[in-house]
Amino acid sequence: MPTDFCRPFQTGEYHFIPLTVAHAATTFSLWQDPQLYRYTPIPGPYTLAELEARFTRLERRSPADNPTEYWWNWFIEYTGEIVGLVEVTYLPTTPTAELAYYIFTPYQGRGLGTQAVKQTLDYLQQNVPLTQVTATVDARNVASIKILTNNGFTQTASQRIVMKGEACTELIFNKLVASPTV
Repeated sequence: MPTDFCRPFQTGEYHFIPLTVAHAATTFSLWQDPQLYRYTPIPGPYTLAELEARFTRLERRSPADNPTEYWWNWFIEYTGEIVGLVEVTYLPTTPTAELAYYIFTPYQGRGLGTQAVKQTLDYLQQNVPLTQVTATVDARNVASIKILTNNGFTQTASQRIVMKGEACTELIFNKLVASPTV
């Protein structure tokens, strides 16, 4: 599985653009709302230097210490505007994927996250061997839970964690998929 799998794709009005370090400057203002980080372990908001460092690491598409893990990150463009980011960590040896996503604050509440996750799942199922997709979400993040359940994910576990010094519950969602390439 080549690390260059992360290529552009389009479904209807949604364009999925592979993350590059150049996006740090062009999307910087979208990452500045502290509410975007409310339910994530990322302290946020990022400085431009921090965002560039993160994107430089993600643009490698695979961690240096684990060449069998692949990072595929796409910016979501809808009607000509960047509205969010989808992150997939693909583990071909299992073959499973971990899914995460951000919908930038000005675009939340419009169903864009549900559609972006659906399109990402469809793309993955059509292009890589895959049996299961997992997503982890803070139990207080009702909107994110709705995105997952609307896409056929089922909660399979929960655990108490401490995030940013606060006790909370993390929910684990799974979706079994029938990839034609498995």
